[in-house]
Amino acid sequence: AAEALRKSEEKLRSIFSAAPVGLGVIVDRVFVEVNERLCEMTGYARDELLGQSARMIYPSLEDFEFVGKVRSAMLRDKGRGQVETRWQKKDGTVIDVVLNSTFIDPNDWSRGVTFSVMDITSRRRSEALAFEKTEELEKFFNCAIDLLCIADTNGVFLRLNPQWEKALNYGVAELTGKSLFDFIHPEDLALTESAVQDLLKQKEAVNFISRFRCREGAYRSLEWRAFLAGKKIYAAAHDITDYLQKEK
Repeated sequence: AAEALRKSEEKLRSIFSAAPVGLGVIVDRVFVEVNERLCEMTGYARDELLGQSARMIYPSLEDFEFVGKVRSAMLRDKGRGQVETRWQKKDGTVIDVVLNSTFIDPNDWSRGVTFSVMDITSRRRSEALAFEKTEELEKFFNCAIDLLCIADTNGVFLRLNPQWEKALNYGVAELTGKSLFDFIHPEDLALTESAVQDLLKQKEAVNFISRFRCREGAYRSLEWRAFLAGKKIYAAAHDITDYLQKEK
């Protein structure tokens, strides 16, 4: 039994040491054990962390107290907890991390808490960049002069920009969920259906002109350019009604 226990402890130490995420044990928020990965993440040597308060790796007292409060509540209620916060490395660099914690012994809290920590700084930066790009595209989408829309492969509008209401007097909400074929002039219906089918087959941008019914019943001539991406059609329509009338 003693030999089996020894081998089990050796195995756990090996896993603890080789884990790709930071692992540690704290008692009263003081480090009593850390693995190599945690040292790499923080820039501190093992001896610099052991016996020290976890406060040393937080950029502010507010961060430290927030984690303590939230994690304590989760541990008390569920026996485990997860929280996203910030850590400050030895060189002063601040990183975003996610902490997962659980009691070593739920029946004896004095034995401390074991935790894992993962650096999510790159993920946070990617999310922030994606949000910024989405926000930029949203601005372009809303201020475009042409009528922009996204539809499914059946021609049902999924999203439209405000220019639709300005040009055709249909509110965006009125058109969303409707089929574009419901508004196409009967004489242009076959051409429009053919253009959409060509788009679905070739997956190349297609250009075509069709008349689109306004709220008042009149028709406006729209020059469409559309392309397929995945299972969605992205299209821009330019109103050329006035131009065609001048050409007559």
